[in-house]
Amino acid sequence: MEQVSSSKDKHTCLEVAVHLQNFTPFDKHDSWNYTLDPSNKFSVSSMRHHIESIMLSSVLNPVRWNKCLPLKINIHAWRLLLDRLPTRHNLDVRGIDLDSTRCPVCDDNIETAHHLFVECKVAADIWKMVST
Repeated sequence: MEQVSSSKDKHTCLEVAVHLQNFTPFDKHDSWNYTLDPSNKFSVSSMRHHIESIMLSSVLNPVRWNKCLPLKINIHAWRLLLDRLPTRHNLDVRGIDLDSTRCPVCDDNIETAHHLFVECKVAADIWKMVST
């Protein structure tokens, strides 16, 4: 057996020895126990719900990625949902100096995500073309 030289390794070996002193083996088969689901059976769905409840507790609607779309589209939609797109309004709120916060496409309103994707005349025309 190899000699333990560093004090950290010696300390670790002592901790393992203490744990092994309290260990009592017994003659039973090992089994996995999954406690995040009432059925005690693992599923990707229950794990995803658990992770979302921890990581996304501040978001009203959990994120649903569409696997048929490229990742960049999913990320763009996620940023849109959280109002984290670099619109002129959001840049202004963060202290970035701009000549104007108005929409450069139509100049009818302040450039917000809602305006860009819903209210802007050009966006409305594009949505009409896409939906017909």
